[in-house]
Amino acid sequence: VSTQSTWEAVVSTQSTWGNMGDSGMRIFRTVDGEARVFATKEQVQGFNCPYQMDAQGRSGTPAVANVYDLEVRPGDLLLAATDGVLDNLFDAEILDALQQPECQGHIEGGRMTEAAQWLGRVVQEAAHDTQRVTPFTKAAAEYGYDFPGGKVDDVTLVIVKVVEGT
Repeated sequence: VSTQSTWEAVVSTQSTWGNMGDSGMRIFRTVDGEARVFATKEQVQGFNCPYQMDAQGRSGTPAVANVYDLEVRPGDLLLAATDGVLDNLFDAEILDALQQPECQGHIEGGRMTEAAQWLGRVVQEAAHDTQRVTPFTKAAAEYGYDFPGGKVDDVTLVIVKVVEGT
């Protein structure tokens, strides 16, 4: 299952984000021609066992979420994504995908839905590639597991392009 949702949004320069579990958020920014990435930190109890909010608070409550106060700038691309995205693509691969001419054309043309769908297809290809090294492959190895290739999972992502306010 794949879901993409996008907005082109005007936001204030300060943004507060909360994150829990193995979903995450990224800010992709270019400064003096150099790409920079801010990434939230995943919260897991062990390999492939993320914190999750539940009614009984057994795994996590909002109080344990990581909270980030961040500056955003016009031109920044913000990504909120599930582990289906982040387990299959390294940040550098996401950035590379966003910088591909087809995806850049969508972004520059304000067609953020098409950009998100394009990135979703890149993720799905990676998830079905049995030979690639992924973030999930590396995490598995750190816990002593052998998990080659991509990880088929739900793919949900939101891309926001920060624009100058009027």
